[in-house]
Amino acid sequence: MVLASPVSAVAQWRSVILFTVVAATIGQTIHRLVQACAELLEHITELARRDALTGLANRRTWDERFPEEVERASRHALPLAVALLDLDHFKAYNDEHGHQRGDVLLEAMARSWSEMLRTGDLLARWGGEEFALLMPATDVDEAAVVLERLQDATPEGQTFSAGYTVERFHPGFEPDLDQVLRAVDQAMYVAKASGRARSALAVVAAIRLDEPLSAPLAPAPAPG
Repeated sequence: MVLASPVSAVAQWRSVILFTVVAATIGQTIHRLVQACAELLEHITELARRDALTGLANRRTWDERFPEEVERASRHALPLAVALLDLDHFKAYNDEHGHQRGDVLLEAMARSWSEMLRTGDLLARWGGEEFALLMPATDVDEAAVVLERLQDATPEGQTFSAGYTVERFHPGFEPDLDQVLRAVDQAMYVAKASGRARSALAVVAAIRLDEPLSAPLAPAPAPG
């Protein structure tokens, strides 16, 4: 707004133009700062969902995705493969080569396994040398083939033992997901007790809450 003033009209217009330019510059700067903060927050959130060593999803991400994938599999009447993988003799590997070399192995293994999986699959670090795997729309035979490929892709000639199941979750029933994982974990110990470097299928009948759970039983093997 130009007001009557001892200052000339030209000077007033110059002030208006200068104010407009400064205001626009400040506005753009604030916009960039807000955008940078949003990107930083997104990056921090993503880091919180990833394992710091391997870059894989962590337990938090697994706990979020597992129920989501079960619901999706139930809604579309598709099978869902669930597996737990544990590196064999990893403690002995660390004792022989050192923990730093063990970390390098875990990083290399995570990269190698990730390359063998589809975009929609979820590979998460469960803890230590143990990993969890979700494979949507995957039947028993397909799951077995994927685990064989992961076995072949494990670096430095290392092996893993795995337990897995493939389930069709019935709409209208709430499955006990902890029970499913316990069955898969038990099957993994069966694989270890059977000689390691193999996978064992867990038969989970606990998709309905009133149904019992059946899974292979075996004595727990030595650690690793």
